[in-house]
Amino acid sequence: MQANFDKALKAFWAFDGAKQDAAPGETFATSYGVTEMTWNNAVDNGIVSGDMDGAPVSDYATVLRAMFWNVMACDALPSGVDLFVFNDACLAGTGHTARLLQRCVGLTGDDVDGQIGPQTLHAVATIRPADLIARLRSADISFLSALHTWPLYHNGWTRREAYMASAALMLMGPDAAPVKTA
Repeated sequence: MQANFDKALKAFWAFDGAKQDAAPGETFATSYGVTEMTWNNAVDNGIVSGDMDGAPVSDYATVLRAMFWNVMACDALPSGVDLFVFNDACLAGTGHTARLLQRCVGLTGDDVDGQIGPQTLHAVATIRPADLIARLRSADISFLSALHTWPLYHNGWTRREAYMASAALMLMGPDAAPVKTA
């Protein structure tokens, strides 16, 4: 839902934090969940201007909305699912996340194209949001555990998945059923 961007951003930043750092072995910074590479891409596309260092927090929100929330059509997703998809897109990229969502809603073959359009949104609407979040969480853990960096990051990744599932359920309201752990 369109009104959820600010709530989703708050949940995303609550876990990710307002920090600037580089992952071990990487030379680029991350601030407010935006990597230097994403920032530079946003500058190239006229979304923001200037350098990351000293940029106002609102510019980071603008980048996240334009390059992840909007690309993933989160305004058209059910409450809770929007946060989970947004978080995934910020971490794993929009193409990967779109294909993951498409597979989780039962699309196959050429329908798994990495673009969130009417067919994907229709398929999303056929699944109870809490069930879709559980599917996405399970698919995330399967994907992440296959990465060579899993031994290094698995504790943080599994904590993030649990936190985002919980936050997503809170966005859904008091009638949301608990998401099963992966």
